[in-house]
Amino acid sequence: MSKKEEIYRKQLLAIIHTHPFYKHAKQNDAWEEFLSAWDVKSCAQLKIKELINLIAVMDGKDNPKSSTAEFATQSQIYAIKSLWQRVANDKSDKALLFFIKRITKNLYLKIEYIKKREASKTLIVLKKMENK
Repeated sequence: MSKKEEIYRKQLLAIIHTHPFYKHAKQNDAWEEFLSAWDVKSCAQLKIKELINLIAVMDGKDNPKSSTAEFATQSQIYAIKSLWQRVANDKSDKALLFFIKRITKNLYLKIEYIKKREASKTLIVLKKMENK
């Protein structure tokens, strides 16, 4: 993170900690529960984009958006399924989900629930398998 980004991030944190919503939530012991929408226990764990979203939510202008909750795009899912059909011996969806579990350490009920980063990891591994 650059020096400017660090300063900007600290300014955003200062805005959050002086916001009336924060003070009210803290008084009612609801702050940690509020932050659970971003899957964190402290706003210090949030990235700049998430801090901006947090302030917008506190102002009532936006809905919570966690960067960790972003699901894979349809094109990523299509690419995973296509590559799986080319490289796998067992081409079933169940086998694909167990393969994804081996790569990401997370078991999903449907491939649509996979997160963007995990989809990227899976695609990299599948492409390496295809090139062998």
